[in-house]
Amino acid sequence: MEGMANNPQGDTQQPDFDVPWLERWRAADFSWPGLAKHRSWLTGQGGTLQEFLRAMENQATDADLLERGILIGCGEYGVFHVLFVPEDWAESQQAAISAPDLLAAKERYWQGLFTNGPLRDGSDATLSGVHLPLDVERRLVSSARASFDWVRFNSELRSIPRRGDRSFTWCFFGEQLNFYGRANAGSGECTVHFTWCEFAKPIILEKVSNLDSLDLNGSSLHEKLEVSDSDLSIVRLDHCDAKSLSITETSVRGPLTIGGSTIEWIEWINCTFDAHVLLVDSEIKKSIGLLACDFRSRLTLAEITWPASSYGCASASGSKFDGIVEIAGGEPPPVQLFQEAEFRSKVSLNSFSDRSRRESFKKELAAVGSQSEQTFNKQKHAQDVESGCRTLRKVAEAAGDVQSEQLWHRAELIARRARGESAASEKSFSSLYGLLADYGLSISRPFVVLGAAMALFALIYAWIGGMSWFGSIDWRSIEEGLGYSLNRTLPIGVFAEDHNAWREHLLGSSGQVGDIAVRAIATAQTIFSATLIYLGVMAIRRKFRIS
Repeated sequence: MEGMANNPQGDTQQPDFDVPWLERWRAADFSWPGLAKHRSWLTGQGGTLQEFLRAMENQATDADLLERGILIGCGEYGVFHVLFVPEDWAESQQAAISAPDLLAAKERYWQGLFTNGPLRDGSDATLSGVHLPLDVERRLVSSARASFDWVRFNSELRSIPRRGDRSFTWCFFGEQLNFYGRANAGSGECTVHFTWCEFAKPIILEKVSNLDSLDLNGSSLHEKLEVSDSDLSIVRLDHCDAKSLSITETSVRGPLTIGGSTIEWIEWINCTFDAHVLLVDSEIKKSIGLLACDFRSRLTLAEITWPASSYGCASASGSKFDGIVEIAGGEPPPVQLFQEAEFRSKVSLNSFSDRSRRESFKKELAAVGSQSEQTFNKQKHAQDVESGCRTLRKVAEAAGDVQSEQLWHRAELIARRARGESAASEKSFSSLYGLLADYGLSISRPFVVLGAAMALFALIYAWIGGMSWFGSIDWRSIEEGLGYSLNRTLPIGVFAEDHNAWREHLLGSSGQVGDIAVRAIATAQTIFSATLIYLGVMAIRRKFRIS
């Protein structure tokens, strides 16, 4: 059906992100009459979305659908199918249905689609315009066969399917979007495309492997795109607006392309880029840090608007560039971007608008020795990375960006730990700080370790008291050990008697040696527990900026 689309405004029209998403959704017209302008959900079925939904109701008339509550009047907005009524309208009484009744009606209808309807057999579907209950949206997002147009996601999404080609177009994500673990399990490819989407909270990729393509086109990221400890193939950002692009300890096997975008912070730490990295026609507002990265192919920087000249706005400390670094058009980058980096090929300067500026920039590069081939020195590498992280931390601190300041401080401590000249005690304490609290960035980790330590010490006390590791479980000894462990962790002791009486009762004839051993272990537990509680409280204070 010619001219029919899931975006009546035109398939090439980028949205105005200054207009609230719900108003943009209304302009796309998902009213009951408007569904005659949208394609059916099911791939290859043909027909309109209105025809698809009417067929689900055995070709019932509009009057019948209104009487059965399938169609709902929404005042000045018109008549809508129950799946397309926003919860906001029910809550504001704009729709002729209460919010609880609307939720129940939506859940019943979706249950029918899953059990007896066309979605039961896993057919490929592009769901457009619907407003989803939370449990339904999680179920659909984890499905390998559903894509979405004009859908608002209200919950924190924690899973992306392990295979298939997924696309999200004109969607709104109100909470954090998480990719975690192996994206491609077994056979099949996993590609994810976001086109003209709006993200109110961060996009997080952690320990993701074999994601064939992550593509963001014409989207707005109010916060950050963060990738860590992952293995990706192709990453593309085209005409996007993002606060931060952070990639750490990640291997990108295919091209990474950023074009026509505006990004406040670029933070890449300890990454490997096997293919062409291209930044073109984009603006970097505050800072760019490419620290301890390995660029094994070409790096192209073309028509870039760089951060305003200030101390530490750019750094590539400790990075290695095996291929050509090509700078084409626009303004020359800050020269400090090329300090303390290793270039094994050359820096190519093309198409600068001002010839004298290009020559001046060449002299600055020569002055810092950026084009001379260097022998890799691990000690100097760590020093360069630490210096770069410290510089960018100060920039973030001056800009009032607390989150970025904390991330750079963490990276600075890790780099300092890697320096050979650092004292062994300093390295040990730094490693322990990272292990127990992720350098102050994790609130949950200290308390999880505290709980595990409490259980471990309880078993130790029970064993000292004579509990056997074989045969039946001695629950009495475990209970007493847990009570004493809790007493040593927190000054409440709700599960234990007086600890002196506990030792005398449980140790029995173990004598003075056993008593001293328990006292020594209990003292160590108290100190360790107090440290963990302190780290957890400091992480909470830092997270919520409690002064």
